[in-house]
Amino acid sequence: MQNAADEAQLKIGQLQGEVERCNVQISAFDTKSAELSEEIATLKGSVEDEVECDLSLDDILDKIITTERAIKRLGNVNQQAIEQYDELEKKTAEKTEKKNTLSREREAILAKIEGFKQMKHDAFMTAYNAINENFKKIYRLLNDGSGQLVLDDYEDPFTGGMTFEVSPKGKEVHRLKMMSGGEKSLTTLSFIFAIQQHMPAPFYALDEVDSNLDGVNVERLSQMVREICENSQFIIVSHRKPMIEAADRMMGVTVRPGDKSTLVTGVKMVE
Repeated sequence: MQNAADEAQLKIGQLQGEVERCNVQISAFDTKSAELSEEIATLKGSVEDEVECDLSLDDILDKIITTERAIKRLGNVNQQAIEQYDELEKKTAEKTEKKNTLSREREAILAKIEGFKQMKHDAFMTAYNAINENFKKIYRLLNDGSGQLVLDDYEDPFTGGMTFEVSPKGKEVHRLKMMSGGEKSLTTLSFIFAIQQHMPAPFYALDEVDSNLDGVNVERLSQMVREICENSQFIIVSHRKPMIEAADRMMGVTVRPGDKSTLVTGVKMVE
């Protein structure tokens, strides 16, 4: 009986220990429950709309396990990833700004190039129109005909060339390559004098430009040279009488038959 009483007493002690442990666990669970209740209340307060979920608790636990496995498969987390991302983002922003700056500079350079092209085109067309008007007047005076300068492409004159389109007195309109030697000379001289009137030069040298002209045209040419001489000087190599008579000074070059030396003489022309 005593042994039974001792065993019962021991059993009572063990049960009391179990009761104490259960009381401690219950107290801990109560504390944890209170904390969870407070956290749930906080989470509910942060959510504007009530979230409805049609998943069971087992489904939620399965998804948590699946997500944890996926996180483990990702491996170790790079703790410097955020810093590296910020650094790369900063570098990307700098590169983007440089690119935008270069794009703006490129657009500005292209605009300047277009401006220069337009200025070149305008300057050329201004000179062309003025020289063309001079050519029409001078050709009419020298040849009793009509003529003009023709561009291959008026929209973009620098991609093509320019030619003469003239009609000597009593003849049809034709191009330079179809003219006679005298007509080519008059046309070329008209062009030279047309440029001279637009951009005068102080000095000109002409070598037998009247050799293919008849007497009447040589006379006309000499008169035009006399008019231009008011603003420019001319040296003309010529054997034609009208041109020589129109000169202010005549220089002669003679080759001596004996020693093949040259003799230069000068004669000042007087009225």
